[in-house]
Amino acid sequence: MSSSLHDQDVAKASSYPVSTVPVVGGALVDDSLEQADMFEQVGVSEQMDALRHAFRKTLVKLSYKDKLTKLYNRRYFDKAIKKLWNSQQASEQCLSLILCDVDYLKDYNDVYGYQSGDQVLRYIANTLLEQCKDLHDSVVTRYEEDCFAMLVPNALIDEALVHTEDILAAIKALAIPNLASDISDVVTASFGIASVYPRLGLNIDDFFAKAKEALGEAKMQGRNAAYTLPPAWSQDLHGHKICKL
Repeated sequence: MSSSLHDQDVAKASSYPVSTVPVVGGALVDDSLEQADMFEQVGVSEQMDALRHAFRKTLVKLSYKDKLTKLYNRRYFDKAIKKLWNSQQASEQCLSLILCDVDYLKDYNDVYGYQSGDQVLRYIANTLLEQCKDLHDSVVTRYEEDCFAMLVPNALIDEALVHTEDILAAIKALAIPNLASDISDVVTASFGIASVYPRLGLNIDDFFAKAKEALGEAKMQGRNAAYTLPPAWSQDLHGHKICKL
């Protein structure tokens, strides 16, 4: 090759930008592979973050569920009642709380065994869910071992009582034999109801205590009943009615 042609080739090659010089192998290829690895690692990292986020959401959901009945648990109830209390206060709407206690469950377990008692709780949990499915924004939870708690927004005390009558009838219609009961030959439940317009000066603890007091009254009145108390603690809490099957 003549020296003039060689000089022209060198000059032509040197005129390329560094990033476009057609080099095979060497530092340029190494840099490209490094960048590709980096982008791949970023993609993997984003996928892992997404998986971790999804896993955390699943754990949170599981932490709010009762293992036996698959209802929400007390932890979720505590969160839900605060949220509903605040939203009902903001919209100036009422909130009803219905507590349900399975009658003579301990005695039932003694006679039929704990596995049978667990099945009773599942049946009642399913019944509560079915009866509440058309109540907008209602929350059904297993609050304690044999106690369920239902939050029903926008339901006045009379509406909550009528709804509870339907639940009472549905539980009795399950016709689960119960030789351990002093009041019936089938499994029954007792209910306490409170209803309130949340506002400043009222608090959730007193609201819950009123429903619990009503539940205690239902048991004293012979069980298999729904009970509400008079407005002894606030003009916003209505009641003093009883429904008994």
